[in-house]
Amino acid sequence: EVCFAERVHPFTPVAALEDDVLLRLVRTARRFLGMNVLESSGARMVTAPGDPSTRLRVYGRAGKPCPVCGARIVVERRGLDARSTYFCSRCQGLAGD
Repeated sequence: EVCFAERVHPFTPVAALEDDVLLRLVRTARRFLGMNVLESSGARMVTAPGDPSTRLRVYGRAGKPCPVCGARIVVERRGLDARSTYFCSRCQGLAGD
């Protein structure tokens, strides 16, 4: 969700990111984590309070349309014991871009 909010491809190597992009990622992660801590119902807030269908923009939405551009949300797993990573390849570009 953090990478989606900042339009960063989730598989971009950290070394390839500019300092300003890294700072934005950290600030957004902090804001999202704070929103989740404040939520007492146990629901993930991540992007905004309200309708649960809009709280998570990409996570768990594989094959569904991106809320920004309408492209299908992609899910990939890379590496040993990798977790699923959800993203919009149109909004988030290619890794390293």
